[in-house]
Amino acid sequence: MDREGLKGASSKAKRREKRNEWLFVNPYLVAGVVGASFCFAWFFSVLTTSDFVAGPGGTSFGSSLLHPVFVAALLFAYAVLWLLSNRLQTHRVALAVISLVCGAAPLIGVFSGAFPALGLAAAALSGAGVAVLATLWVEFVCVLMKVQIRAAVASMLALSFLWYAGTVFVDGRFVPYAIMLYALASVSTYLFLQVRFSLMDDLPAVDAAESDERLQITWKPSLLTVMGSVAQGFALYWLLTPEVHTFGVSAAI
Repeated sequence: MDREGLKGASSKAKRREKRNEWLFVNPYLVAGVVGASFCFAWFFSVLTTSDFVAGPGGTSFGSSLLHPVFVAALLFAYAVLWLLSNRLQTHRVALAVISLVCGAAPLIGVFSGAFPALGLAAAALSGAGVAVLATLWVEFVCVLMKVQIRAAVASMLALSFLWYAGTVFVDGRFVPYAIMLYALASVSTYLFLQVRFSLMDDLPAVDAAESDERLQITWKPSLLTVMGSVAQGFALYWLLTPEVHTFGVSAAI
C-alpha cells in the first residue's frame, strides 16, 4: 500500500509540474522561438512571392529565374555549411552577420530596373542568408529546447505563417522591404541572445562524423526524407497555385 501510495503521489506531482510548466518558461527561449519564426517567415515569403526582389515592375529580365536562383543558392549554402560544419560551428556570430548582410538583399534589388542582373544577385543572397540563419535557429531549438521541441517547432511554424500572412496586406511596392524586416528582426534576435542569454555559450561543437554516427544518419533515411520533402513540395505547389487546377484536384491533394 505504501509503495502504491508513493507511486500515486509521484504521478500527481508530475502532472502538477506538467500543468504549471508554462509558469517557468525562460523568456529568452520564447524570444528564440519568435526570432526563429521570423526566419521561416522570410523563407516562406520569398518562396511564394513573385516580387520579392524589387516589387511589381522592378525588373522583367530574368524574373522567371528569381526563384530557381533562390533555391539553388539555398541548396549550395546548405552544402557548404555541411562540408565546413566542423569549422563554422565555432563562428556562429560571424554566420549571423553574414545572414544579416544577405537579408539586406532587397536594397540592391531596387536598382534591378537599370541593372537586371542585380535582381538575380539579390535572389542568390536571399537563398544563402535563409540557409545560414535557418541552420543557426534549428540548432538553437534542437539543443536548448529539446524537452519542449514539439511545442517549440509548432509555435515557430504557426508564428511564421502569421508573419507571412501579413505580407498580403502590404502594398506590393513595399513587400521586399517587409521581407527584409523579417530577416533583420530574426538576425537581431539571434545576436541579442548571443549577448544576453548565457546558455548560448553551451551550444556544443561536435565533429560532423561523430554527430552523424550518433544520429545514425545513413543514405536510406536520408533518401526517405528527400522523397517525403518532394511529395510535400508538390502538394504545397498545387495548393498555392489554384489558378492551374480545379478545386477538386486541390481537395484530393
